[in-house]
Amino acid sequence: MCIYAERWLSLFHQIESVDQSSAPSYVRSAAIVSPTKTTTLISACLATSAITSRPISSRISPICNNPCLRRGGGKEDKKGKGKSKKDDDDEEGGEEFDVSQVKPLFDAPLAALKRELDAIRIARASPSLLDQIYVDGTPLSGLAQIIIKDSQTIQISPFDSSSLKDIEKAIREGNLTPVMKGEVITVTPPKITAEHRENLKKSAAQAGERIKGSVRNSRKSAMDIIKKAKLPKDDERRAETEVQHIVDEATKTITNAVEAKTKELSS
Repeated sequence: MCIYAERWLSLFHQIESVDQSSAPSYVRSAAIVSPTKTTTLISACLATSAITSRPISSRISPICNNPCLRRGGGKEDKKGKGKSKKDDDDEEGGEEFDVSQVKPLFDAPLAALKRELDAIRIARASPSLLDQIYVDGTPLSGLAQIIIKDSQTIQISPFDSSSLKDIEKAIREGNLTPVMKGEVITVTPPKITAEHRENLKKSAAQAGERIKGSVRNSRKSAMDIIKKAKLPKDDERRAETEVQHIVDEATKTITNAVEAKTKELSS
């Protein structure tokens, strides 16, 4: 009410200070009331009000300074808050996931399988079969030319035919069976027994099962990485499907590798 009193006070000051005959109609209308008396009353009102000592801007206060409790704002803010939480969830789940991030988890077991299966083999004709053969302290490779004729035949041609018998003797002492024809010696790898062959097959199968276990562990690690990424549900399911595809392919590769090795050991 004091705000209106100030406005009336200003109006009556105008009435007193202007010629009423030339004043606007609203001033002349106000002049019907005694300006002097009205001014005095309004001034007294203002003087007794503590609010006049403050700026006008501070006298006009909102119903509540807390925006969350203002009329009509609670529901809107509540909705906004919910929307903000949803947006935060979307932001948390907005990280992209690339399946290549987890692929190395499956490459390592497959590489290990290859190394294990390569080590499981039947002795075949190879220069390394004669690495431990020496003649008077000289390695066989320094005394003769060594040629692999086929998977079961090694051909040895001495550089000096006079060393032929010494070479043959050294090979025989190395638990190999040399056959001398003219100036050429042939050697065949030891024949493998059926029992040893079966043991090699079993070792290959065990290696395959062990590597499949490693792949399963890699799958668990990959799924944990996906969970921690906090992807949107659709993206999470898509990532899990991609990982499962890698697992299936790795398992198939292991099965095929073991079958190939078993076939090799059977021949």
